[in-house]
Amino acid sequence: MNFSLKKLTYLLFSIAITFLFFYSFSISKAENPPLWITIDAKELNKVKSDALNAGSQLDFEVIALQKGIAVVRADDEEMSLLSSHMHDSFNKCSGFIAHTSKDAAIESIDKTFAANLSQNFVNYTIDNQTNITPLLAEAKELNIRNTIINLSLFPNRRYNKPSGLQSANWIKDTWTDIAQNHPNVTVEFFEHPENVSPQPSIILTIPGTTLPDEIVVLGGHQDSINRFSQNDPAPGADDDASGIASLT
Repeated sequence: MNFSLKKLTYLLFSIAITFLFFYSFSISKAENPPLWITIDAKELNKVKSDALNAGSQLDFEVIALQKGIAVVRADDEEMSLLSSHMHDSFNKCSGFIAHTSKDAAIESIDKTFAANLSQNFVNYTIDNQTNITPLLAEAKELNIRNTIINLSLFPNRRYNKPSGLQSANWIKDTWTDIAQNHPNVTVEFFEHPENVSPQPSIILTIPGTTLPDEIVVLGGHQDSINRFSQNDPAPGADDDASGIASLT
């Protein structure tokens, strides 16, 4: 076959474009590999039905079903869509847990149901007003507002975005500054598996003195999400910068 130089150039250009497309696609898939999710099977069925009625479709295949908990696979975009519909159907954020493997997902179900549900973990009465009243004066509205403003300045705090990692660093630095005059207080990252969340959690620990063996956990979520796009703004003033501000 005799190709003209023009035809040959066009052919090579087409091959190059095709290669780049599939290479970019494969890189994208490699950067966002599917995860295994555990979710209440009844809630999954409900949200799939609601999504269908709303003109959308959640096409999740249940890979395993154990004790009412379903294990499904989903990539990042599918998880975002699922999270959005869980918000609509149940008024809660996500409502599912991501795991690094199918075995890890099933193991988490086993561990959950291995807990002694009849055990009385805590017995307390609300009678500490005398101790609490003097502390209320320490909660400065300006400090709370400034924390919310600072966290809301990030474009979003999505778990897999650079700004999400930057906001985690900001929280850790802020808490470290607060704790610097208290040698027993520690501030540290909790690193999650990279393919689950590159954004670490932050743990500040204040050791007790009167009841050192008791553990009290206070929490809030640092990330924010735009339900309709990964890249659109999500300042998250009340999702959940206000919660982090209250803890701070």
